[in-house]
Amino acid sequence: MIDRATFPSAPAVASSPFIYDTSMRMLDEIGMITELKGIRQVENAYREAYGQGWALTGDAFHYKDPIDGQGIYDALNESKLLAEAIIEWKKGNLTWEQAGAMYKEKAWAATYPMFNMTVQRVKREVHTFPPKLIINTLIRWLLNDPAYQRTFLRALARVEAPSTVPSTPSLGAIWRGILSSLPARSKRQEETPALSPVQ
Repeated sequence: MIDRATFPSAPAVASSPFIYDTSMRMLDEIGMITELKGIRQVENAYREAYGQGWALTGDAFHYKDPIDGQGIYDALNESKLLAEAIIEWKKGNLTWEQAGAMYKEKAWAATYPMFNMTVQRVKREVHTFPPKLIINTLIRWLLNDPAYQRTFLRALARVEAPSTVPSTPSLGAIWRGILSSLPARSKRQEETPALSPVQ
């Protein structure tokens, strides 16, 4: 049984003993019914962006693995681009065919680089199983490298082009990884006090 001391700082739990007790009883009774198998590979593709009297945005237009969390951004961006194309059509500046083609071209240009990065990353990092030695060295060094992390996060935020994110560690990342793996350096890093956020 999980006791109240497990969640001392949860105000909603502390303020309602009935909800807390009921929730804890339910958690105690939870069990796995079937074996966990994982999820199947998520398909990644683009559909036709428009046709006579219709247009698609978001996952209806193109869908990809959700690992990078880019779906809402892409859907909003595509909707904005579609709205711009519809405005031009409504003003009579473009035919529906021209407006659809303009939307398709701009939406593709805005989404394909991230789509490609996500598809390649999923293929490389989720559905490929390198030897343990590679995982414990090169891949770990790459994922823990501050330069890689900075570039990756900037690409996810669309500040940098996804093509700037390396798929293999640079010599700098390998060198920093080797240094961080050395026992004396690791011990020294553990002894170094962390700076508080205020400093």
